[in-house]
Amino acid sequence: MRLSLRCHLPVIKLVLDEFYEMGAGPQRLHFQCQGAQRFMMRLDPDGMGILLRNVIENALKHSPGASGVDVVLKSDVTEICVINKGAVVPPADIESLKTRFVQGPTKASGAGLGLAIVEAVTQGSDIAVELNSPATGRVDGFEVRLKSQAHSGDDWRP
Repeated sequence: MRLSLRCHLPVIKLVLDEFYEMGAGPQRLHFQCQGAQRFMMRLDPDGMGILLRNVIENALKHSPGASGVDVVLKSDVTEICVINKGAVVPPADIESLKTRFVQGPTKASGAGLGLAIVEAVTQGSDIAVELNSPATGRVDGFEVRLKSQAHSGDDWRP
């Protein structure tokens, strides 16, 4: 069974609101919508919520001090990026972070499951998980890109 494309803007708003209520207010968690009126991925709303919660929680946890985390919705409607200002992860370690119980160089507590859960949720979907460190266009940071192969003109439902 092939999932229909779904618009996930309400899910993104719900997840951001949850983090704001837990104390990661707008001064710590920045949302940028670069012209997109909707955000399309072939994934159910629960799966999208799991993806975003894990990626944002990791970004906040591994950011130095109270530095900000950017959640950027790209204008092509099928890509969302979560970017922090953490230490650069060596290129040789990047892909292994998607493996259960593996963590990069960090002082943050955790079991090393966040990106493994993201990888598991995206298995069998049209969503690619891209990890970049340093973050694109920066000298520091870590970036997670969730990029769908879906097209905005495909069969979709709200």
